[in-house]
Amino acid sequence: MIPGQIFIIPQYQMIAKLGATNTLFALVFPGIVSAFGTFFLRQAYMGIPDEVGEAAYLDGCNRWQTFYKVMFPLTRSSVAALAVFTAVFAYTDLMWPLIVNTDINATIKSASIRLAFCCICIMAQKQTVI
Repeated sequence: MIPGQIFIIPQYQMIAKLGATNTLFALVFPGIVSAFGTFFLRQAYMGIPDEVGEAAYLDGCNRWQTFYKVMFPLTRSSVAALAVFTAVFAYTDLMWPLIVNTDINATIKSASIRLAFCCICIMAQKQTVI
């Protein structure tokens, strides 16, 4: 297993190039394109028989229509489960919001509480030193 902290720099560079820092998108996007999300949806789409896509093609659907009107509705529960997992992981993550959101108003509550606690600890240390 590889620790998740290894991916922080590439993920931040990706978000910065998209110009999405200080947004909700920046909190959720790395979870969506994670290896877990990719593998999870891959397994869902591999569970659909090839005959379903072939039948849609015979009915006159192009590739986009086959995905949008046939395949995606069949995997709607998997996409919803991935959305729940991603939201929970994004909400419980304390380090990523502090890195990607530099505006104090853009951080989520858990990261704001953590940031406030760290600031209080730093101020307490400065007072004892002086």
